[in-house]
Amino acid sequence: MATKPTPGASDGTWGTEMNTFLEVSLDVNGKIATEALQTDSTAPTADAALANKKYVDDTKTGTADLTISTTAFAGNPVSTVTSWTDIDLSAIVGTNAALVYLRIVQVGGATTDIAFRTNGASVSVGTDSNSTYGAGVSAVTLADNNIGYVLVLTDSSGIMEHKAGASGTGETYNIFVEAFMIVN
Repeated sequence: MATKPTPGASDGTWGTEMNTFLEVSLDVNGKIATEALQTDSTAPTADAALANKKYVDDTKTGTADLTISTTAFAGNPVSTVTSWTDIDLSAIVGTNAALVYLRIVQVGGATTDIAFRTNGASVSVGTDSNSTYGAGVSAVTLADNNIGYVLVLTDSSGIMEHKAGASGTGETYNIFVEAFMIVN
């Protein structure tokens, strides 16, 4: 592996050592060499790719691992309510703040708007399909036996909240945590 020249120890060879070091990832024109680039599907093997990987690894500020779960919420089926009510997912995501990807399956009742948000949040999420403020990816409108997908952030205890639109009481649905990512 090429090494950088060492001050005081590379007398007479400093330029050659520096050029050898730079040639690992640069073409003769000074641009990054094609072989120094790595794609997501290749593991680094060449000196150049290893150097680039180390640079990227050293500049990461945090990590996040996606956990594929497909785990049914133990409280299924959930009944819809018209006020914000807690749903504790800590048995699945742990007592952590987590970004969760949920599959919602309505199992009974009329068409219903269902919204989700972080536990304790004061902001309201759109739960009315005629709403002028969009629900984004944290609310769904479901009819009997339909499914929808939402993203929601739990609080640091793994808890989120849910509520239905004004006409959505008495319907039931199942929650499945398809995937989650612990948030630091």
